[in-house]
Amino acid sequence: MNNIKAQYKAINALLEANKGKSLTVKLMAELTVLMSSKVVSKSHISDDNGNVVAVFCYYHKKWELVEHIEYGSKASTKSGLNTMCKVGVNQWTKQQKEFKSEQTQILADIVNGDLSSENAKVLLEEANEYKTRVIPIDDKFQEYSTDEAPIVMPTKKVTKKVTKKDPLVDDENDPHSNH
Repeated sequence: MNNIKAQYKAINALLEANKGKSLTVKLMAELTVLMSSKVVSKSHISDDNGNVVAVFCYYHKKWELVEHIEYGSKASTKSGLNTMCKVGVNQWTKQQKEFKSEQTQILADIVNGDLSSENAKVLLEEANEYKTRVIPIDDKFQEYSTDEAPIVMPTKKVTKKVTKKDPLVDDENDPHSNH
């Protein structure tokens, strides 16, 4: 076939190389690798029940466990949580505010003739560096923060099988019992 779409050429080549063979576990594994997304774009990880377990904090650039690190609500996100932890939001807001204040002061000093343009450029670069600096999360939360996405273990259903009659329950005198 000449009209194979570019994204399917590797799959087509693998199938052509294995023409006449049954679909083996090995072949299916190779096909799955080819067809799988190479980029993980998730900003959060949920457990089997849909509960958010970890969020990639946009400020700290780390995965953080929401059980230990506080996040605000945000209805417009898939996770229902903000993209930055509360500490990150506060720090980011503080840095933006201080940058704007410093920028305003530098411009006022230039206008008043108190600051040369060369010195203003240096001060603006320093202010911008501060604005974009990431202040690490408090040490007491470090163990709940990681560069790698945490692995969420699947939840296991626990069913209790009753094998003998409970001696504390008197079924004969229980009006709700089906006897």
